[in-house]
Amino acid sequence: MSQKDNTVTDMQLDTKTMEGVDKHFSNVAKLSLGGTDMTPAQIKAVYQADIDAQKALDAARSQVKEMVAKKRQTRAGARANRKLLKAYVVGTMGAQAVVVLEDLGIEPPKPSGRKKVAVKAQAVAQAKATRGLRHTMGSREKLKIKAPPPAPPAPQPPAAQSSPDAPAPAPAPTPAKPTA
Repeated sequence: MSQKDNTVTDMQLDTKTMEGVDKHFSNVAKLSLGGTDMTPAQIKAVYQADIDAQKALDAARSQVKEMVAKKRQTRAGARANRKLLKAYVVGTMGAQAVVVLEDLGIEPPKPSGRKKVAVKAQAVAQAKATRGLRHTMGSREKLKIKAPPPAPPAPQPPAAQSSPDAPAPAPAPTPAKPTA
């Protein structure tokens, strides 16, 4: 049976093991564990080291959580400040201040207004070409595609009792197709 790794349970088990060593082996000089002679103090030191390592790890994890929360907070502040800086530059120097915005690492604002018909037509043509290359269809086109109905099974004539000397029946003739 495998034991699930649970830090609280492991620490309790380590503490209980140290108490048990004190209780039952305090008068023993050495114990032979796995071919190694150990004193009760050395045995307890193994479990105390495990407890200390777990406590240090828990403290480090909580410190990392605090650092991550602080980093997220400073990142949000930096992003908000960058937006304000962009608004200031665009407001004071205009949208033509592309060089200043690029020096600050900020993308210049996109031109506002409606798209021209030629740009829209080019986008539609490009989308059609892409769909053609990918062999994709829209939901309505997919609904138009249907599998052909399955062919009904050919009726079989009733099997007549034949003798082993009788000749095999001839295959059914195929119907002739009308010519137009």
